[in-house]
Order: sequence, then structure tokens, then C-alpha cells
Amino acid sequence: LAKNAIGAMLLFCLFVPRSISAAEPYQLVREGIDLYAHDKFDEAREKFAEADAKAKSQDSPHADIIAFDLACAYHRQGDTEKARDSYLQAGLSRNRRVAAKAHFNLGCFSAEAARTLAGERPENIAPEKRQEIIDKLKESVMYLRHCLDRQPDHAGAKKNIELIRQWIKLYVDKWRAADRQKMRQETTLPQFLEYLINAETQLRFAVKELKASASPDIFAELKQSQDELAEEIEPLKDKIKEALTPPASPPNNSPPNATPVAPPQVSASQETERGIKLLQSWADAAGTKMRVASEKLNARQPTLVSEEQRQAIRELNNIWLAIAPFQALLTRAISEQTAIVQALNPELNEAAPVPKEKWQGSLFNQLLFKEQD
Repeated sequence: LAKNAIGAMLLFCLFVPRSISAAEPYQLVREGIDLYAHDKFDEAREKFAEADAKAKSQDSPHADIIAFDLACAYHRQGDTEKARDSYLQAGLSRNRRVAAKAHFNLGCFSAEAARTLAGERPENIAPEKRQEIIDKLKESVMYLRHCLDRQPDHAGAKKNIELIRQWIKLYVDKWRAADRQKMRQETTLPQFLEYLINAETQLRFAVKELKASASPDIFAELKQSQDELAEEIEPLKDKIKEALTPPASPPNNSPPNATPVAPPQVSASQETERGIKLLQSWADAAGTKMRVASEKLNARQPTLVSEEQRQAIRELNNIWLAIAPFQALLTRAISEQTAIVQALNPELNEAAPVPKEKWQGSLFNQLLFKEQD
């Protein structure tokens, strides 16, 4: 940044007539340049500020360059508000080179602000703080594009735009991974399973609206979402085993001469193990369907993706029906029935309860054990 700033200031000096007196802005800028080059930023800022005031009072044609120099001094001092104001003033210059440099530094300025907000561990940023970081990075790209508008061959702006694009992707990927890990750790098996069913259902709805002519970026985003859901199958299997494995038996405190009780031909632990394996096989089947759906998304075949997703949801629902308590099944069925009634009658007050007779009939039973369409 200092190199760019000094280069811009030296460019200003090329226009200085030799006969200018020490009281003129040009001489003040020269003095400021010398101080800046020796890292005396406070003194340099004072010289640039004085030059800026004189240039404005004299309506100098080089006021924009002086504003840029002053912005650099403020920037190095850490006075962000004044630096931004001076950069914006310089960015209005009719001199395209000066305006390009000002917008480039504004872009760097916003990127620095994003880095400060993210800190050393961006993955630990609270969800409500994340958008502010992304907004700052997008603001940086905006200024860099303004720089390219004024100087299309500006290599630094082109490079930084690509770096920020990768930076945003890195942050978003870290946040997604952190959220998924938190979901795995903080949810029970029924909660985690319901999350997977809902997420896959929503993804299926998005795919059903997709056309083969949609942009590659949309297909890539949906594929990434499908891949991430497929990666949750192994944690699901671990949760199944953890939730259904009974606690270890307490130590045997029977007297030494007590007659041992003959174990049953098929122990409860063996039955439990069979049940766990069955549920895990359904999870594996869902994962296989998700991976096939991902492959078809990669091949841009949305009409074939939906069927694979439907079957994945069916396998997950089989697990849900096997492990969910009746009250959870009842709540889910009522919720689905309410959504259907409201969809058929938009004028129905959403807050109004569904009459008992509306969900006690055969349709309720169908919803309770229905397969996802």
C-alpha cells in the first residue's frame, strides 16, 4: 500500500513548477512525501492535510491527488473514517489513474475490515455476525470493479477479485462445516433424522423447479448441498448405534454359590444388534440414493434426480417410523395435515387450530404412515 501511495504522490510532483513557493500545496506535498517515506506518518498527515486545505481554497486541479495522499497517511495511522472519506474524494477524480488507485485502496480497505471482523478463527464467528463479513468482502469487490472500470489493465484489482472470491468460499465452507458439526453434537437421533428428512425434501423441491438449461453454478450449488447431506449418513449410523445400544450391565454381585440363570437362546443384545444393523442398512440405502442423485446433478439431469431423492427420503422415513415415539409421530402427522388444509384453503387463519374431525379420519392414518411423493 505504501509503495502505491508513494508512487501516486511522486506522479503529482511531475506537474510541480520549479518556481512554486514553500507556502503552496505542491511544496507541502513534497515535504509530506519525504516524511511518509521515512515512516513519519503523523507529520506527513499534517503536511497533506495542510496541502489539501490550500488546494481546495485555491480550486487546484490537483486537489484529487492531494486527497489521495492524505488518505494514505490517515490509512497508515489507522484513522479509518477519515481515510475512507479522503479515498472517496480522490475516487471522484477526472484523472482515471488517480481514481483507479483510490478505488483499489478502498477495496483493500474493505478487505482489511472483513479480515478484522473474522479474526484468527473465522469458523467460530457467531451466525448473526457472518453476513457483516460477507458484506464487507462484497463491498471490496465493488470498489475493485470500479478500479477496473477506470483502468481495465489493473492487474492488482483482477488478482484481488479472484482472491476475495476464494476467500468468501473458504469462509462459507468453514461455517457450513461448523454448523454441521454442531448439528451432529447437539441433536438427538430423532432430531438429527428429522433435519435430514427436511433438508432432503427441501432440496428435492428445489430440484423439481430446476430446468436443464439452468446455469452451471446453480447445478453446482445443489450438488454441493446433496453431497453434504450424503456425508451425514455416517454420523447418522453412529447416532443409531449410540442411541439404541443399551448401557453396560452392572457387575454381578450374586453370592459365589448361587445357581447361575441360564441365558435365553437369543439374548436381548443380539436382537438389539440386529435392529441396529437393519436401521443402518436403511441409512446406507439412503446414502446410496443421495450419491446417485449427486451424480445426476453433475450430469445436469434434474428430472432423474428427483426420483433418487424420493427414494432416499423413503429410507430415512423408514428409520423415523422405527425409532420415533408415538407422540412425535402424532405431532408430525398433525403438522403435515395442517399444511395441506391451509394449502387447499388459503383464507384459513394460520393460527386457527385444525378441528379434531379434520385429522382423525383415514387421511390422518395415511399421513402417519405415508411414503414421501
